[in-house]
Amino acid sequence: MQVKRWMRIGAALLAATVLPAMTTAAATAHFQKSFPAQGVSAVRVDVSFHDVEVVVKQTPNVEITVDLEARGSKSKAEKLLAEYTPKFKVEDGRIQVRSVRKHGSWWFGRRSIRGKVTVAMPPGLDVDLDTSAGDCSVEGDLGKGSIMADTSSGDFKLSGAAQRISADTSSGDVSVTGRAGKIVADTSSGDVELRLDQPADDISVDTSSGDVSLAGGAARFAADTSSGDVQASGLTGSAKADTSSGDVTLSWSEVRAGTEVKIGTTSGEVRLELPKDTLVEGRASTTSGTIRSDFGGRTEKRGHLLILEAADAEASLTVATTSGDVTLRKR
Repeated sequence: MQVKRWMRIGAALLAATVLPAMTTAAATAHFQKSFPAQGVSAVRVDVSFHDVEVVVKQTPNVEITVDLEARGSKSKAEKLLAEYTPKFKVEDGRIQVRSVRKHGSWWFGRRSIRGKVTVAMPPGLDVDLDTSAGDCSVEGDLGKGSIMADTSSGDFKLSGAAQRISADTSSGDVSVTGRAGKIVADTSSGDVELRLDQPADDISVDTSSGDVSLAGGAARFAADTSSGDVQASGLTGSAKADTSSGDVTLSWSEVRAGTEVKIGTTSGEVRLELPKDTLVEGRASTTSGTIRSDFGGRTEKRGHLLILEAADAEASLTVATTSGDVTLRKR
């Protein structure tokens, strides 16, 4: 009798744990809207966990699709889909799609639901993307259009062109391949990789522990990172870089008059490469490192301070590192 009793208890416990799992299923929802692009200046996407993909092409309309998938019991899945049913609105020339909970944060049911927003739109419009955990990607030439992207843990990627790019992410990476007039990238632990077809007018990057890499150049370049490396090539004007333990490697394809270069690092090494005929003035110092220069100058403090003097200098350098080496090379 005791054995049968324990068998009944075991069967009840097994049913309590297995049956809910057996009834777990996926429920999906698909939403689609089309808006005439005439008179529209911008498209805004405001979502929670969704990935966002924007494709720029020649089309008379702005096409937006939202796909959701929820898992759990039938009632739970249906509730989640209802919570995130997207809302579409057109106001003051801006198209907006929102898929967020009416009350509370998206963390409710975060492991049970996922989604994606896809936007197909013509060039010339601004794009404003806001997602908490999703990735953001833009493909195509926006022309005079600009991009604003804000994501907490997702990545941002552009393959194409835009007049201005502003990307803000906590732990995600920022990647730009193509062309942009101005780029502002802010990330805590993500890397920033820029591969440009032509020099940008202005680039500003701020990251805590990520690396910064630029190929293609810029007229103005600024990078601030705690432990990441900074590497840039094809520069044509002023540059500023600050890092604690990362290395700084900058290269100029040309130097315009009035170029100012300011580099500060604690334990990282600094390597600057400028065209061989550049007239340079300024100072480079290191506490315990070594200074090497192809541009001459005089040394003080037992070789730990280099002073460069040139009449009508095109570039002014201020370089300071605590324990890193400093190298100034002619290209």
